[in-house]
Amino acid sequence: MSCDLFANPPRMDGTVLIGEGGRVCEGPVPTSARITVRIRHHRRWWFDRTLAAEEVVSSGFITTLTPSYECRGISGKEVFTETRINTQGKKQKGRSRRVGVSCG
Repeated sequence: MSCDLFANPPRMDGTVLIGEGGRVCEGPVPTSARITVRIRHHRRWWFDRTLAAEEVVSSGFITTLTPSYECRGISGKEVFTETRINTQGKKQKGRSRRVGVSCG
């Protein structure tokens, strides 16, 4: 069984910032995994801040999560989507590229 994780760059829908991430598996039935997708605000000299997150325990072939954040007060900042997967103690993490957002 082969599973790949993905994290697409966040996008704006009006004033809502939407992230998308998850995993896609091929082969026999995939093992159960805890999947977390976060929209994060990149802060250059400090820890990145989580703006929104979704988490699910899944054993499906395709699992997609789409956390959303009502965009306010982060004008001119960089954000990215992060996907984390924990399968039987084995952890993986993937990030999208950072994108600039401007919202009041």
